[in-house]
Amino acid sequence: MRSLADDLAGDVVRRYRIEHDQAVDMVVESFGRSRALVTAVAAADSVEQVKRLRVYRDAATTAKKEIYHHLRRYRPAESSASDAVDRLVALPVSSDERAAAVRAVVANHVSTAERLGELDGFFSQLFDHIGRPDTIVDVGCGVLPLVFPLDDPPVGQLWAVDTDPEAIRAVSAYARGDERVHPVRWDLTEDWPALHARGLPNRVDVALVLKVLPVVARRAPQALDVLARTPADLVVFSGSRTAMAKRQDIERRETGVLRRFLAEHGFTEVGEFRTADEVCLVARPVG
Repeated sequence: MRSLADDLAGDVVRRYRIEHDQAVDMVVESFGRSRALVTAVAAADSVEQVKRLRVYRDAATTAKKEIYHHLRRYRPAESSASDAVDRLVALPVSSDERAAAVRAVVANHVSTAERLGELDGFFSQLFDHIGRPDTIVDVGCGVLPLVFPLDDPPVGQLWAVDTDPEAIRAVSAYARGDERVHPVRWDLTEDWPALHARGLPNRVDVALVLKVLPVVARRAPQALDVLARTPADLVVFSGSRTAMAKRQDIERRETGVLRRFLAEHGFTEVGEFRTADEVCLVARPVG
């Protein structure tokens, strides 16, 4: 069974962003759920004989689909992610273990973990373009607020909003030690008045809409009008340069989505910067 999995893992690694040993383990687990394949493997004389069977082809297709969907989750290991948040929630603000707990939460959130190797560069470029804002709203924040630099330059308020209850639970635990961070569970379908009712100022200096707009355009295009009304003097929109799961360059596609949105809703693009993973456009809304 493992020889079969090793063979399929080679194809998986070429297509998806996953290490070979992890791919083998996941394929073995998937294959093990196919009783028909297990029976066929027990009766076969060779790997090549099994690979000629329809039951193998079906099991291989299922395994690749499962790996793809696993890699597209923001928290691939749900139990590990929840355990990491539980640990952060349980720790006192003054605990020496708090920094390690924060790192564990961030590492278990794919979108933020992708930035870990370039956080300093990302934030350096970000502040080069947004200056010294006092109020920031991070739309679809994930757990980025846990590593957001609030001291240099000083930020007065960071509103961290997301639909994901686990992300907001993590940010809320972190915010116990920093009153500048305001976590709110919020969905675009609620529109901005609902967020203003929770305390968000009528106008903020900067809004961050990072890796959010292309997803909204695909899954809930009706909510694009809400993003177009983002109450900020400056908005940073971003998209991914590489696919979350596949080994595929998607920068051109994502940038196209961002620029079409800016054109259709009257934004003026005033800046652009990149990291290895992300393309960011800085824009001013109408008026």
